[in-house]
Amino acid sequence: MKLLLKREQTTGRVGQVNFKLWAKIEIDDDDRALVNRYKFDQALLMGEHDPSLLRKSGFYGLLVGLLAAFILDFIFPMNLALLLGLGAAGGFTYWYYNEKRDQVFVKDLMHGRHFKCPGIIDLTKKEAEISEITAIFRQVMESAKHWGGTETEDIPVLTRDEARELILKVF
Repeated sequence: MKLLLKREQTTGRVGQVNFKLWAKIEIDDDDRALVNRYKFDQALLMGEHDPSLLRKSGFYGLLVGLLAAFILDFIFPMNLALLLGLGAAGGFTYWYYNEKRDQVFVKDLMHGRHFKCPGIIDLTKKEAEISEITAIFRQVMESAKHWGGTETEDIPVLTRDEARELILKVF
């Protein structure tokens, strides 16, 4: 497995610099078979579900759909304009949600994904996060090759201080 990273910077409004990070993982055929077998492409690597973003995307999509239907009503018959407006609403909702979400799925990295970062520090942090989750995913893939069977593990007795540290770290 290889992680490909590409950094870009563009000039935005009023001379502001925008930073972009593109990340993609390359996997061989054996790993791709594991991804397909265990449906790893649907696995969430980073982030969590944000219902407010989904509501906001739907709201903006509805506005775009209504506007599109209103404008297209002058060109097409009303039922066709409504259908095209509904398509515009769905398309915009999908685009807006994918543009703004902070979640990273395995399929995102398999196909390549752009990340917008407001500054160079944020770009560096995002790069480190992606490298870390890719390394973890790599280990999960390796362990998937050997799933099944029984394994015995010895659990050592810890000293009092080590046990306290472990307990405090867990809880």
